[in-house]
Amino acid sequence: MVEIPPDESVVYIYRMNDVEKKAFVIEYNDKEICILENGGYFPFFVKKGKVKLTSSIDYNFFTSGLVDLAAVKKDFVFEADAGKSYYVKCHTTGAVAQEISIQIVPENFGSKNIKECRLLEPVTE
Repeated sequence: MVEIPPDESVVYIYRMNDVEKKAFVIEYNDKEICILENGGYFPFFVKKGKVKLTSSIDYNFFTSGLVDLAAVKKDFVFEADAGKSYYVKCHTTGAVAQEISIQIVPENFGSKNIKECRLLEPVTE
């Protein structure tokens, strides 16, 4: 159990192994905090109130013999209460990872899932 500072909560964002092998860039309130790899999780503290998470993947694809860059991006906003733990599952949907899904899952489900994941490092500036 993690000790949560007053007026904050802890968020465990995780990603079980899925079809998409590219890592997701995770932002918290528009600041990059981690690279979410397949089978990884990342815990971080947030202030109580509105929390905005963004997950994105950059793709290279070929058009007319040229390489173009495309991005799939998903924002997820929720209200955090002080002293709580949140488990946020991030994954791709569709046969070729055409959409990113982010959702809060029940604590018993999320805490069980992250035991199967490895702890990821934060992005350093």
